[in-house]
Formats: sequence, C-alpha cells, structure tokens
Amino acid sequence: SLDFFGNEYEKIIEAYNYAIDHKYPFQMDQSYFDGTNFYFKIDQEDDWRRKGPSKENRHEPIIGMGLLLDARQVPMGMTLYPGNQSEKPQQGKLIRDIQSRMGFEGRTIRIADKGLNCARNIHEALKDGDGYLYSKSVKTLPEQELAWIFNDQDYREVRDKEGHILYAYKSCIDTFSYSYRDESGQTIRFSI
Repeated sequence: SLDFFGNEYEKIIEAYNYAIDHKYPFQMDQSYFDGTNFYFKIDQEDDWRRKGPSKENRHEPIIGMGLLLDARQVPMGMTLYPGNQSEKPQQGKLIRDIQSRMGFEGRTIRIADKGLNCARNIHEALKDGDGYLYSKSVKTLPEQELAWIFNDQDYREVRDKEGHILYAYKSCIDTFSYSYRDESGQTIRFSI
C-alpha cells in the first residue's frame, strides 16, 4: 500500500484538504512555506531517492519536500522532488505549484535556513510580494556584521519564571545589497 500512497500522495492530500476545509476552513489570507529533506538507508538510488545536498551532511539518498501552511499553520499542501535537485531554484516553483492547486493567492512567508538564503530567492520573494525569514551562517558574515553580533551592547535577555536566561537577541534595521546572475547571464542587483 505504501507504493500506492507514495505515487498518489497529491490526490490523497487533495481529499484530506477538502475534508479539512469543509469542517475547519483554511485561513488563506497568509501562508508559510518551508522545505526539508529525508534520507534513506538504501543501497541503490532510484528516481526519487537520490544523493544530494543534505542538511545533516549525510551521503545517503534523500527526497526533498516543500510544505505550505495556512495562517494557523495547518498544512494546505506539499510537494516532493528528487533529492539530487537543490532547493534554491525549486522554492518559488514549489510555492506557485502548491498555491495553484489550492487556489491560494495570498502572501506567503518563506522560511528557510542558510541553504536557501540567496539573492535570487530574496529577489523572487520581494518580486512576488511575499515575505521571508532566512537565517545566515555566522561563519560567512562580513566583518562589519560579525562585529555587530559580537558586541555585547543592545542584547535583550529572555528569561524563564525562575530568572534564568533562556536566550538573548538584538535586532537592527539596515540596507543590504545583493546581486545574482539570472538565466540569461544578466547580473541583477538590488538593495533592501
């Protein structure tokens, strides 16, 4: 039965979504998108389970998944893709495919780790009127940003009921410049 469910997952999700939306209507004014991958301990790759970029730096075959949630974080749709395909060029396509199937036209907040934090995805999110929440690796930050992070001033502490520090954070508003080459080889530059 797993082969059937695996091959027909889009139809099964559509049936579930119809039932969920009928009883608990989706809040479609805003959505959230995130992606992940799953690895498999198998000897041979197949059409889906392919060796590719893994967040855990594993060398086993993986499958990529994109998930779209409604404003209450109820899953509205998902899509799978072969593990040898990078998430970077897939993100916008996955969002549009799921939105098209769901008839969703609202704003999507794109959530991603440092792997998807690239100029092309930021530009695409802004062009589509979407928001984004991307993390960055401290290891690759410019010197000016590193100095700001390691400066102890302006951190706000969040404490538990006993007064123990849970974490500290600080924020700033700044302008960042980005550039990337599009499919035609033209350099796209923008600042936000």
